[in-house]
Amino acid sequence: MGHGRRKKRTHLVPADDDQVPRSLVVKSGHVGRTVAALVQNVRQVMEPYTAVRLRERPSNKIKDYQAVSNQLGLTHLLLFSQTTSTNLRIARFPRGPTLYFRVEKYSLAKEQTFLTPPLVLLNNFGQGNEFKLMTAMLQNMFPAINPSTMPVARRVVLFNYQEDTGIIDFRHYAIKVKPAGVTKGVKRVKGLPSLGKYDDISEYVLQEAVESDAEDHHEQQAVRLVELGPRMDLRLVKIEDGLCGGKVLYHNHIHKSPEEIALQDKQHQQSIRSSDDDDDDDDDDSEMESSSDGAQAQPAKRSKSK
Repeated sequence: MGHGRRKKRTHLVPADDDQVPRSLVVKSGHVGRTVAALVQNVRQVMEPYTAVRLRERPSNKIKDYQAVSNQLGLTHLLLFSQTTSTNLRIARFPRGPTLYFRVEKYSLAKEQTFLTPPLVLLNNFGQGNEFKLMTAMLQNMFPAINPSTMPVARRVVLFNYQEDTGIIDFRHYAIKVKPAGVTKGVKRVKGLPSLGKYDDISEYVLQEAVESDAEDHHEQQAVRLVELGPRMDLRLVKIEDGLCGGKVLYHNHIHKSPEEIALQDKQHQQSIRSSDDDDDDDDDDSEMESSSDGAQAQPAKRSKSK
């Protein structure tokens, strides 16, 4: 009997992948062709734990993505939009916080596919609360790499903060490892061994295995980074404690005094209480309507019995 075709889409996710961060990279509203290409490039950077071929609609709202985040196991939202400038929001599902960035400059990359997640490097970030929250968000977007299961990282995503300009460099590199101190001529000779002195090919294989084990302890390797793209220059504008909304925790252009911050906190708490009270009133109104409907139904039953 023949074996049935195996559907890869319906297989259960391995237990180790349950805690892996999964991102959703989308665009909001109408954007230009280059911004749409940038969205696709960032999806490729976030591979393999993202939807690369997702087709969103301009009418999709944030609440639509929030509604399916738990079902799809999504942890982060990267939302690109375009007004007078190109903007990027990075939010944590389901309740925030949200980082607001302005994309000062960007360049695109060619289409490529990656099967393993990148290594994340954060460089030169400060000690302020906004930096601590930002570094935690950026780092938690990517899965932690376990050296025992993936001993060699294939690529690197770098976030570098420029203190003098306030710009965050986003760069994406491939990691190339080559033997150090070996010329191209030696490499060519090394690739074409002479087998004339061997009676059997197995003698050459065994000797090479012994020599390679001895050379591993002394051979030096050079690590080289090759930029893959895309690249972005980001500027942090503000941080909110909710999912694309809520209390403003940091703002790059607006600085408030301690008294203004305390007043903002008080108003925020009052708005939360008022929204809870409105929900309770709605529940009470629905109960009164249901009880009044039952009272009208009873006389109808009595008149029918007469």
